[in-house]
Formats: sequence, structure tokens, C-alpha cells
Amino acid sequence: MIAYLPFLQPCGLFHTHWWILMVPLVFGIAIAYRATHDATLAGFWGRTGLSTLKSSAAMAILALLMYLFVYVVLPVLPAN
Repeated sequence: MIAYLPFLQPCGLFHTHWWILMVPLVFGIAIAYRATHDATLAGFWGRTGLSTLKSSAAMAILALLMYLFVYVVLPVLPAN
């Protein structure tokens, strides 16, 4: 398994910082969403940037909450 496996190891360059790839993905989704839901192009890039920022912040907050739940809350719960 020395060969490059694009579906099993897609990050190549970003081995430990794979989560950074979330930003361009969210940006692309925001562009597609805004292009299909906005009637005019006035303020398109501003709304796209704001959507990207909100979505990225929401995912970061959810990741932090899941981290706290798994590493702080679960170890404290009594085992049956």
C-alpha cells in the first residue's frame, strides 16, 4: 500500500492539517448556494464571504463541543 490512494488518503500535502481544506469546500458551497438563491449579483461576494464565515464558525464550534463531550464529559460518566 505504498501507492497514492486518492479516496483513502486524499490530503497528500495536508497530512496533519487536513481540516484546513474545509474552508475552500465551504466557500465553493457558498458560491453555489448564493448563485442559485440570489436574484441579482449586487453584494454577491459579500454575502458569499459571510456565508463562508458563518458556516466555518459553526463547524468549528461543533467540533469544539464534540471534543469537549468526548474528552471531558464521557470519561466522567459512570460505567455500568
